[in-house]
Amino acid sequence: VSAEPIYIGSCVERDRQKHQVEVLHGALRARKRPEMNDEVILGYMNKGIYDVLQTRDMTAEASNGYFWYSPAADVWFARNDGEWTNDMPAENTAALREQVDELTAENAELKKTLGEVGEKYGAYRMALSDIANRAGGAIK
Repeated sequence: VSAEPIYIGSCVERDRQKHQVEVLHGALRARKRPEMNDEVILGYMNKGIYDVLQTRDMTAEASNGYFWYSPAADVWFARNDGEWTNDMPAENTAALREQVDELTAENAELKKTLGEVGEKYGAYRMALSDIANRAGGAIK
């Protein structure tokens, strides 16, 4: 008698304000701890998008070698971007909007400064031309 596989996890809609991960693989094991040798396999993650509560980078460990996501307490699964998962970092739109506004204001100031420099340069060229005309071409 073969038991039906257990699928776990509640998928959510994409929220660009949150760090989320998309599970692409229907047989991605969910474990109790972020370890490949963890014998407590809870089941398989449902395909879909999950909020990321915690991460653990264990890629430098020879016995583990994976980056792990936790979408819920005591539930972990390994990352393999593009094959098993798709990492979806938060897009901090407020901070990006602030940066755009700062750059726009700076650009306006630079345009104003360039306009003032252009006017001064034009006045300089006219004064120089006037002096040269009065000198009858003696100044070069």
